[in-house]
Amino acid sequence: MPQTELRRAQRTESLKRAQVGITGLVGVVLVIALVNIVVENVRVDAGQPVAAVAMNGAIDDLNADASREPLAELGVAPAATPESVVPDLQPDPKLHERMDRAPARPATP
Repeated sequence: MPQTELRRAQRTESLKRAQVGITGLVGVVLVIALVNIVVENVRVDAGQPVAAVAMNGAIDDLNADASREPLAELGVAPAATPESVVPDLQPDPKLHERMDRAPARPATP
């Protein structure tokens, strides 16, 4: 009798694992289907195909006076003026050793 109960417990555990696995697979398939539906709806904008929407956006970008600072346009960062740009930094001419490594130690006898 104990072996019969052990087999029954193993079978029950196997069925539960199978149910969890199948439920997970079905969930993944449903998420993929939902994402596919959303992507298809986003691709078509007011009945226009994707290429037409992209071309309209490209033409608008060419016609607009586009500044090269998207963060400033959003108001997140202040616009850079020519005076506020830092010139390229030059290395110190007095520097003879690299500072990103430990100094070389002479060999001790």
